[in-house]
Amino acid sequence: MQYVTTLDHLVDLSGRTALVVGATAGIGASIAAQLASMNAMTVIVGRDAAKLKNSFDALSASAPGRIHAQQADLADLKSIRIAANALSQAFPRIDLVIANASVQYSGKCRTFTVDGFESSFGINHLGNAALLLGLEGPIRAAGGRVVIVASEAHRRAKGLPIDDLMGDRSFDGVRAYNRSKLANILFARELAARWTNVTVFSAHPGGVLTDMLLRTVAGNWFFRVMFKLMRSQLLTADQAAAGIFRVAVDEMLEDSSGTYFELGRRAKSSALAMNDELGRQLYDATLRYLGQREPPPGRKRSARQTLASFCTARPPTPAR
Repeated sequence: MQYVTTLDHLVDLSGRTALVVGATAGIGASIAAQLASMNAMTVIVGRDAAKLKNSFDALSASAPGRIHAQQADLADLKSIRIAANALSQAFPRIDLVIANASVQYSGKCRTFTVDGFESSFGINHLGNAALLLGLEGPIRAAGGRVVIVASEAHRRAKGLPIDDLMGDRSFDGVRAYNRSKLANILFARELAARWTNVTVFSAHPGGVLTDMLLRTVAGNWFFRVMFKLMRSQLLTADQAAAGIFRVAVDEMLEDSSGTYFELGRRAKSSALAMNDELGRQLYDATLRYLGQREPPPGRKRSARQTLASFCTARPPTPAR
């Protein structure tokens, strides 16, 4: 059984702005509802415009005037830049960001983002990182808190080759996902070191029964077998969200920036995830991929050229 440590007291978030990425379904939708119920100005970010409007309408019914919706596609750096600029203008101070959007893919052929990045790394790490870096001003102005939703799958990453983050030499969908989750934790630790007035955490929500998991399981026979064996032990989205919510708002955690959490409580990540030098290398590589420094060798080709170079594959479960 998975036991989630939840917030043991009420919190009034009046006057604070909280932003949830991937807020139209699953864990993100539940977290957004909790934030709105505690009086936060709740900003929901999602890829699908129709789902975003539905979420906005549902939340606004109980929290009129305190919900803001922003469309952003984490597979498209231009979309992220537009969203970050719009949000920075609308909210000069952002007290909380929960970077929850993710894709999961178990195939053997690579799929790619609009900018030509391998999808798992490009969305789960680079997309979230691009949005966070684009919102650095408002987050630091508020002395805010950032929670990057990671996974215990990082323990199975088997390395993070800085010179092959896109899987050019070899690729496996499960391994790519695991590495993207390792990158989440390393990036959170590096942000904690660099953004000294901001509290930054990474957190594993637990094994969760979500639509994204169901779609991922459908594409892999081994996952289907394991899913049948473990389904009764999976958390609901609301149960998992309660642990992430505790990490996001519990003021007792303020002095532990850089910490990794599992199921709402402090946990020890893998040794690789605590490798500070690897974290610095990843941060530098991230800036290069995002165009803030010279790109790594061989990555100047266009998305169209990259897509044409590899086999056709079923696309990953889309970011929310």
